Order: sequence, then C-alpha cells, then structure tokens
Amino acid sequence: MGGGSTGHIERPSERTLLAVLGRGTQQLCEGGSWEPTEDLEVCDENFAHLPVRVPEDDNHPNSIIGGGKLNILAGAELFKQLHPAMAVFAYGFRSKYLAERKFPSESQVMTEAFEKLFGEDDSWPVTAPFHEHSWPEVKASGTLQELHNIFTAAKEWETPNIAVVTVAVHVPRTALMIKHHKADNTFASLRIELVASEYVLLRADPEKYGGRVNHIFGSQSYIRNFEREINGINALLSGSYKPIASVVR
Repeated sequence: MGGGSTGHIERPSERTLLAVLGRGTQQLCEGGSWEPTEDLEVCDENFAHLPVRVPEDDNHPNSIIGGGKLNILAGAELFKQLHPAMAVFAYGFRSKYLAERKFPSESQVMTEAFEKLFGEDDSWPVTAPFHEHSWPEVKASGTLQELHNIFTAAKEWETPNIAVVTVAVHVPRTALMIKHHKADNTFASLRIELVASEYVLLRADPEKYGGRVNHIFGSQSYIRNFEREINGINALLSGSYKPIASVVR
C-alpha cells in the first residue's frame, strides 16, 4: 500500500486492518449520551476537548476541526471497499478529560457509533475497541501513541496492510508520525496507506458530502487547526513534541 491521501485505496490481496484515528467524544448535555465530535469543535483554552458539547461557533478563538463523526463515516465507506479483517477506532488510552472522570473511552464510543451504521443486510464489521487493561503498562494518549498501538496490534493480528483514516488537516503530522514509527525495524514490514476522511466521502458521494467538506475547508477553524498542526510538525522535527492529552491514572 502506498502513502497517498486522495481517499482511494485499491483492495489489497493480503489481510487489512482499518484504523480510524480518534478526534474526541463529548456528551450532548451534562450527564447525557456520548457522541463523537462534530466537524467543527469549540475546545478549552488549551485546545483540549470539552466534556460537554457547545454549539458550533467558527468565530470562537478556540474552535478547530473536530471530525470524530466524519472519520466514522469515512471508515464505513472504506470498510465497504476493503472488507478488512478488523476495524479499530481511537485505539489508545483515554485522554485526561475522560480518564480523570471515569468517562467511557473514545474507542468505545466511536466503535459503537460505527457499528450503528450497519444493518442486517450488511457484512457485519469485526471491531476491537481498545482495552486499557490488556496493555502491559500505562502509556500516554495522543496520535503518536495511538499509531504505535495500531501497528503493534497489526503485527499481533497478522494484518500487514493498514489503512489509517483521519481528517485532512491532520494528515501531514500523522504522516510524519508514521514515518517515525516505520523507522523502527519492528514496523518496517507494514504497508500503510494514509487517507483523509473528507476525500473518502467526496469520492463516495460528492453531492451528499460536497457542502459539508467545503464548510470544513473554508472555515476559520481549519486555519487555526492547520497552524497548530504546523507547530506540531516543527516540534516533532526538533524533538520537543508533547501531546496535549496525557493519560491520568
């Protein structure tokens, strides 16, 4: 598998792991149900997820791209294309805002939301939510660790092809993180395809998703997020990278 991000993946001949990166979960109201984040998301002053969703406000200085629901929809489209052996979502430890309050994990919420998209007539997906107790030691949350967990699981499950899905603004930093992990001989044999959710959905149904994608790409939230992604890339290259969301135990 190659390294493109156009949203199109040729079906491979070997076993595939579909890995959808997390973009946060929130309660619809205090004490209410949990849902993946919307396309645009108002965060706290440190750009960490708010536990309770607030209305979309692209002009808010803390509004960036959420995209949890978008990633799930793209994951469902790719599942229909690839028929992967396994699908995983937000495959990592709970971030601080979830762990310290003993809230459900992002992996659990995203997996359940994904499964709801499939009916009795569909080929039912095989999913594996991240189980924190199954991992031998406590690790930080965040994309860098999430990718390490995904690649470790792929080796264990003998799924050498991996389709990694995330929102477009997050693709460049994710690509650099993948390159970092691929430098480790442990993961060198894995074939990884990185795709952007927006392009997957545009290919699947441009009429249905065109306006939604244009809203994301034309937003101030996208610009803010892009600037933060560049800062993250610079930090990775300089060796000073520190994820915002660290696990709490």
